[in-house]
Amino acid sequence: MLPAFRPSLALLTAALLLSTPTLAFDTPLSDTAVREAYFLGQRHDDSLGKLLDKYVLHLQPPKTGPYIESVSFFTPYILTALNSSQQVSIYSAQQAQLDHLKTPEVVRVTIQIFLTESYSAYSAVVEGSDSHLPKGIFVRPPDFSASQPGTAGACS
Repeated sequence: MLPAFRPSLALLTAALLLSTPTLAFDTPLSDTAVREAYFLGQRHDDSLGKLLDKYVLHLQPPKTGPYIESVSFFTPYILTALNSSQQVSIYSAQQAQLDHLKTPEVVRVTIQIFLTESYSAYSAVVEGSDSHLPKGIFVRPPDFSASQPGTAGACS
């Protein structure tokens, strides 16, 4: 091979290798991509699970308080593969294509928030707190705020 062609070939190879991971972000999905996603979902082995692991980021929990356990980012390709894997009746690549055409292409982002052991599901208002608040133990609001009954949603 001539030395003048080597840099061009290297650039072309690099461009092809870098563009492969971005195929999962193509929209709208081509018929071929829908078909590949269908077959990926129909394998019923760990190949779909391994691919899903690349789309989910797991974070380490802090010592106290609420924390983000994971963030997932599912593209139309992954959602099509998941839909295919969840079909229990007779499901074909043609049906997957029809289903794909009927639904809009969306990206699904899921954030899971958990509590550490130190973050109680209950909160207490004790003696010495604001005198207008009722005293006792209350279920903590679902938005993780420290507000108490009677504070009209105010956070401390």
